Amino acid sequence: MIDMQLSIQGILEMSNQTKKQTSIIIGLKDNKVLLGMKKRGFGEGYWNGFGGKRNKSETMTEAALREIEEEAGIIPTDLKEVGIIEFDTFTTHIYTFSNYEGKLTESEEMKPKWFNNNSLPYDKMWEGDNIWFPLVLDGKCFDAEFIFEGKNLTECHIKVRK
Repeated sequence: MIDMQLSIQGILEMSNQTKKQTSIIIGLKDNKVLLGMKKRGFGEGYWNGFGGKRNKSETMTEAALREIEEEAGIIPTDLKEVGIIEFDTFTTHIYTFSNYEGKLTESEEMKPKWFNNNSLPYDKMWEGDNIWFPLVLDGKCFDAEFIFEGKNLTECHIKVRK
């Protein structure tokens, strides 16, 4: 008899082979958070971290660094992966940084702005950001799954890493 059960880890590994891999990069410094207002494309009109899709020839870290340089003109020098969020068709790797090289600049795609930790614009961010963002601000690492119907969050599961 063949055992048809797969571990959760095995299922995630299989799904990651077919899902798009994306990144979100967030600046954290002196009780402030660097976000960008998305000016076009997917997420237009929302405050979010910087980032986007990974090209096949890139690692996730290389993709994250390329995206933030394209969108904000800076290169983080202490990039750290702090979370992974599974969505229906893509997997998003969450990164933070405190230090960077270059000059913070608005691009055609993103308008950067620093916010105080206690006054993030959750009403102009993706639904669910108010759930995982506090973990990032508390210095925690996590794995999560978010299930949406359209733009409405219907279910979420979060596991804080030890």
